[in-house]
Amino acid sequence: MTISFADQVAIITGAGRGLGRQYALDIAARGGAIVVADIGRDQTSGTAWAETVVAEIEAKGGRAVAATDSVATSEGGRTVVDVAMDTFGRLDGLVHNAGFMRPGYFDELSDDEIRDVVDVHVMGAFHIGRPAWKWMKQGQYGRIVLTSSGAIFGYHASTNYAAAKAALIGLTTALANEGAEYGIQANAILPFAQSAIGKDNPVPGSSMGMLADKLARNQHRWGPDSVSPLVTYLASAECKISGRAYSAVAGRYARIALAAGNGWLASPEQFTAEAVSEHFNEIDCLADTSHPASMVDELQQVLDRL
Repeated sequence: MTISFADQVAIITGAGRGLGRQYALDIAARGGAIVVADIGRDQTSGTAWAETVVAEIEAKGGRAVAATDSVATSEGGRTVVDVAMDTFGRLDGLVHNAGFMRPGYFDELSDDEIRDVVDVHVMGAFHIGRPAWKWMKQGQYGRIVLTSSGAIFGYHASTNYAAAKAALIGLTTALANEGAEYGIQANAILPFAQSAIGKDNPVPGSSMGMLADKLARNQHRWGPDSVSPLVTYLASAECKISGRAYSAVAGRYARIALAAGNGWLASPEQFTAEAVSEHFNEIDCLADTSHPASMVDELQQVLDRL
């Protein structure tokens, strides 16, 4: 079985270099037409990174177009989607990969350092996702891949980044729920690879240096090509899963889940902080977990116990 994107069109944000570029090249090689969305430019020549990737795709016989508007604004997001529709006349997939870091300690982050990260990662997903959604809804088909991060497990001096990436997990599950009746699927990717985002934004006090030797020994496993296979699959018609998150680290691909423990079921007379304290070990235990598909699903699980 060969995964094909023939006759499909996908927008990939942040596709001018690194992971996004690799996604664009892979999907284009499988027959997909690509909207290479990126605001970056070469500092020496002034050439848009997006134009360079488009040239790479076209040189290999593929179809692509550049879009250089920022998804940090609703106008920019709409413009990128308009480029897809005006050029190719349809839209089947969206990979929201655009992003950057503004490292800093929690109590030292400025409002702008918080807002800038949220605007591109979270608001960007809304700005480009909403106009894309309308066309997918009309076509009764869509594949959306949002980019979260292992930073959601905690990453030093990056609370703004971690919070934004965690928000995208919630957005993913909500989109999957809302899109099911229209044939629209949404999943999230938590990639780890050598990329400009880390090199350009060193994190102060990061413990990543402790892993330097192991990272160096396995350097061949950290390239963008170690992540793109999972993204390509999630963005394809072959994928039938929705509302989930998957990690790609050094060739290890794994589901990351929001889980609910079995917990402690209190009686009304036990609705006190003291009772919670007494039973907190049961509350805190994840030995027996469930994976609700929605907030309603979690509520149903509790009602079933009652």
